[in-house]
Amino acid sequence: YTLSCEQLNQLIHPIADKLVRLCQSACMDAKLAEADLNCIVCVGGSSRIPYLQQCLQETFGCELKNSINPDQVVAHGAAIQASILSGHRTSDDCLLLDVAPLSLGIETYGGLVEKMIQRNTRIPVQKTASFTTQQDGQSAFSLRVVQGEREFASDNQELAHFYLKGLPRALRGEVKIDITFTLDKDGLLEVSASTQDLKQGITQSIKPTFGMSAHDIKRCIEDAVIHADTDVGMRLHQEKAQQAKEFIQQVRRICELRSTPAWRELQQSLDDFAALIQQSSSVEITANMQAIEQRAEQLLNQE
Repeated sequence: YTLSCEQLNQLIHPIADKLVRLCQSACMDAKLAEADLNCIVCVGGSSRIPYLQQCLQETFGCELKNSINPDQVVAHGAAIQASILSGHRTSDDCLLLDVAPLSLGIETYGGLVEKMIQRNTRIPVQKTASFTTQQDGQSAFSLRVVQGEREFASDNQELAHFYLKGLPRALRGEVKIDITFTLDKDGLLEVSASTQDLKQGITQSIKPTFGMSAHDIKRCIEDAVIHADTDVGMRLHQEKAQQAKEFIQQVRRICELRSTPAWRELQQSLDDFAALIQQSSSVEITANMQAIEQRAEQLLNQE
């Protein structure tokens, strides 16, 4: 059967659209504007199709590098990189950089994820962040390491779960825990946690993406895009709910020092508010916090 160019172009139009979207996505991941490209290297036999070349040129407005056989271009690149790694060629004109394929982080209070190393971060890399205890008298810190792009730990892949024990008993927020993520050039992740009050912390080495295929990694990224709006909304609500719980604890400490009917009434308002936090919207939570804060200020000014 003989196809005309027009018929072929119509048949492969969806594939051409997908090709352009993938190229644009690669530019976004690399934090490059389309205008930053000075040429496009074509790879594979299908890149010879005039319609695909036309789509790329119209989208990016730059030269297509057709001087190298597209069936051999990957082998040429691998040979150049091998020459650099073996010391026979400098990397001044060509540098291949590895990146983290998925974000790496830890579960925080409320099941949220604090991303320590973002997806597409160049490796090797080291990131440190400080966290604190969430309960009065807390003597251990649970450290759950996860990998993925979703906002809640339960929606991501768990890599490790261990504990930092022997923390000094103190009020919530007074003990600071430093957590460090180190991702080396071989993709091996080392997680360490320590606090100034402990003579020795803990360190654990993990292999990210272990057992995950390229398809699994792609699915993780696509799930994050599909659920982005819902996840962000839920995260904002959970953060507001956590803020409200901390606010309630602070006001309760003030109420416990006083025993007048007005303060007992405020204590009851705190109990009612605490029981409805998860069912309330962010707007309702904010309104309740403001009302309780104003009432507490009034009572303090009357003393």
